Amino acid sequence: LIPDFDSFPAFADPLNGGIDFGTSVSHAYDSRSVFTNPAALAYQTELNDSGLITSYNYGITRDSRSQIAMSLAYGYLGAGWEKLASGFDDFSRFSLSAGMPLSHVLFLGTRVAFSSSEVPALSGVTGFDLGVQYRPLSMVSFGVMINRLNRPMSMGVQLPSHWVAGFTTRPIKRIELSFDI
Repeated sequence: LIPDFDSFPAFADPLNGGIDFGTSVSHAYDSRSVFTNPAALAYQTELNDSGLITSYNYGITRDSRSQIAMSLAYGYLGAGWEKLASGFDDFSRFSLSAGMPLSHVLFLGTRVAFSSSEVPALSGVTGFDLGVQYRPLSMVSFGVMINRLNRPMSMGVQLPSHWVAGFTTRPIKRIELSFDI
């Protein structure tokens, strides 16, 4: 079992709730960027050209249900499905993402995500998200992700927007350091 790091901000993943501990909004993760920051889809496409990339992730979190994430991307576009849990209630989140370069160092991404569940509080939430990545050097990257920019309603309550800012550096070839707040 993977230890429960959700209470430690340095190890928490606010976008995936337990899948891929330590992922940052300032980094690129192939098709998993659909979930972390879709701006990275544009960065990866500019760097590596178009190509079909896929990902499957499975997370086990103590005192909660297992979680699954699958994604695929081709060029600037991506799609994903996550089976997540809130306590012991399952829900699915479907995401459609797109990224575009604004310059050779600045990238913009957007995502629409909607949830489905048998639990009314977890179903029917449609969020519009916006992400930016700035990569002034190959070893330095900054990212910002705004989740639920549209502040959707759930059970008559307007959900707050969620902001995440991050920094990633690669001081030497095999070591990457990331920090999100």
